[in-house]
Amino acid sequence: MGYIGYIERAKRRFPEISDIANIVEAEMLRYPSASHDILHVERVLGLGWKIYETENVGELKVLTLAILLHDAKRHEEETSGVDHAFASAQFAKHLLSEKGFSETVIEIVYDSILSHRYANRRVPKFVEGKILQDADRLDSIGAIAIARLFNHNNELRRPLFDPRIKPKKQYDGVSETYLNHFFEKILKMTPNSFWMETSRKIAEGRYEFTLNFVRKFIKEWYVME
Repeated sequence: MGYIGYIERAKRRFPEISDIANIVEAEMLRYPSASHDILHVERVLGLGWKIYETENVGELKVLTLAILLHDAKRHEEETSGVDHAFASAQFAKHLLSEKGFSETVIEIVYDSILSHRYANRRVPKFVEGKILQDADRLDSIGAIAIARLFNHNNELRRPLFDPRIKPKKQYDGVSETYLNHFFEKILKMTPNSFWMETSRKIAEGRYEFTLNFVRKFIKEWYVME
């Protein structure tokens, strides 16, 4: 038997969410790059399940719904500038209500999605939100994260690096160079900044890899090696 992805596993484990997963897949096709496509959702779901299974906290189906829907309206941020966390949370609330989910489930999913975005600096109210936030941020450090970064918004034509442009002290959602994004956001996701112990352990190797990449980049830029 071939590889079965986590979204497909979720459909098989929770058949009642299959329609929602299909809707998410259609929404994610509207995003213009691989940085936040359906495979990002797939990876975050895999990380979220791993954290859940190790920590044994929260409700897996609710966590799965939050992860599936967390970037559903990411494409709207690219076209209109709306905060994708808010837009996705609103979308999830209406969709889950239409599908007959309880107010409790809707509240957890809504807050979890609203809180997942790094730039918003929100603390999730529920453990499912903490797992989603951790899983989403784990996909923002490491080898895949570096590939995602250089794939994201290339149409903006921002430079790889420009020594004249200093990193912002506080990330505001947009970095002026790709390397600055590491200093403004990614390298601030230190292992001890994650909620769950499992997340912190996964983050250690990914963070070290990312830090070494930035160091190597700078050395090559200034022809130091």
